[in-house]
Amino acid sequence: MYDKTLQTNPDFYEAWLGRGIAFTRLKQYETAIGCYNKALQLNSEHPEPWYEKARCYAIKKDIDLVIDNLQRAININPKIRKIVQQDPDFEIILDHEMFTQSS
Repeated sequence: MYDKTLQTNPDFYEAWLGRGIAFTRLKQYETAIGCYNKALQLNSEHPEPWYEKARCYAIKKDIDLVIDNLQRAININPKIRKIVQQDPDFEIILDHEMFTQSS
């Protein structure tokens, strides 16, 4: 579905984001990250691609990239901090100072 949409409209942000989410669900994290990167090229002011990239990196246990991408998402939407604390994919970073300091 996303591929067909992107053939006719390659700059469709929502399609790149949706495609990334689909690949994340398929556990094809590198492909998903590529889709999120394309979505970010089109619009870096939405927190979702940053958050979803961070999720992929959390699953891959790449802590530095998790923190970097989450910080970008949180800078755009501070409510992301609470969402992360309830998302089991991010359990590996909840002891990071980003989450242990009072907000």
